[in-house]
Amino acid sequence: MKSTALLLALLGATAPAIAQRTEFVVNGTFDQPLSSGWRVTLDRTPEFGIALFNTTGALGLSPSLMINPGGVALQQTVTVPTGKGLDIAVDIAGIPRAVSLPHAQGPAVTLYFDGQSESFGFASPLTVHDRARVSFTRVVNGAGATASVELAIFVSGVGVLSASPLVYLDDVSIREANGTSIHFNGPRLLGAWCPLELNGTTGPFQLFISPLTLPQPTSLPGWSGAWELNPGSMLHLFSGWIDTSRRMIITLRPPYVPEASGVPIYWQALSMDAAVFPNEFAMGHAVMAAFF
Repeated sequence: MKSTALLLALLGATAPAIAQRTEFVVNGTFDQPLSSGWRVTLDRTPEFGIALFNTTGALGLSPSLMINPGGVALQQTVTVPTGKGLDIAVDIAGIPRAVSLPHAQGPAVTLYFDGQSESFGFASPLTVHDRARVSFTRVVNGAGATASVELAIFVSGVGVLSASPLVYLDDVSIREANGTSIHFNGPRLLGAWCPLELNGTTGPFQLFISPLTLPQPTSLPGWSGAWELNPGSMLHLFSGWIDTSRRMIITLRPPYVPEASGVPIYWQALSMDAAVFPNEFAMGHAVMAAFF
């Protein structure tokens, strides 16, 4: 398509400029003391702390919050714009202990935001989910330009120290949604069907994937948002149209190839709704997902 060719041409010819998008969560990467930004409520006596874990890709390590899932609630009050779509995301990983209870179930992670909730669980027996990002979009309504909204993350499980599986959280993020956002609404298992939900304004879009990202997000003339995929390795996966429901479901079935387990793939959508974005397109935030 012409837009794809033009995008590639601009990526090759334009000097990169770092695009800024406001992050509303404080210390969402847990690279600061936990007391910075977060309040911790303990229903039991879990073990938690900052630990290095592979949450930044196949080869990287980053600080992440390690939790024994006995019932931990992290809370933070964020000030966000009202009447706009917000993309809420968190990276979740589950790691079996060396000693595990025979009846131990996979932990569950629930995000509470603006009086709404979204739950994500792990299969039992628990398997490693390396940087398994969950992401969804919410719109905050209210009087005035901004509102103070409570964000809470609750981790529950068996809660027996040295027995139940560990949960790692990283990259908790709330940012204003731009263009078409991407959300995986099912277990990402090789050989199994997985629904991929796209949310955006009514109009056409294109979906791209790549195993690599640019060193820095890049702003391009005529586009709002920032491009994040490496143009030398990206593939055009899908073209479609979002109707007046502002959402579209694509069902994917990655082939069962054991060598592909845990390999990070980055997804980014390009929105092309001239009625909402006059004379320009809009790029959604890239989402990383690995199938297992």
